[in-house]
Amino acid sequence: RANAEWLEEGRAVLQRRRRRPPGAQRLLREICAAYIGIFRRERGFVLAALRHASTHPGSWTPFRSAGQAFVADVSGVLEPLLGHLPPAQRAPRLRFAMQLMFATGINAVLNDPGPILLEDPRLELELAHALCAYLEVPWTTAS
Repeated sequence: RANAEWLEEGRAVLQRRRRRPPGAQRLLREICAAYIGIFRRERGFVLAALRHASTHPGSWTPFRSAGQAFVADVSGVLEPLLGHLPPAQRAPRLRFAMQLMFATGINAVLNDPGPILLEDPRLELELAHALCAYLEVPWTTAS
């Protein structure tokens, strides 16, 4: 149930943006804010689900499926905004950028290693900045 809600929350960000597409930087910032917000809000649940998955590997399948569905949705909106990348690189790099986002959130839930902790409001901004750098999306402070 929770993963379906998270998928819908992520899709809501994309749906708003399909009507009036922003630049890639703004969209990445909104996606990172939404998902880091989920990890903050649902920290206990995610931690319990990860612990349960260590002894019941199939239990993580719905989360993985929801993540894959969201990445497919993101690709439909973000790939056209990555025209500066060679066409063959757009989808794989975008999928890896989303993997980085999910991995950062999960690592923050599990370990919260810092230097920017899960509860630090800078996390989603710095994560979006890193994704933009990887995707070669110009970063401006005005976005």
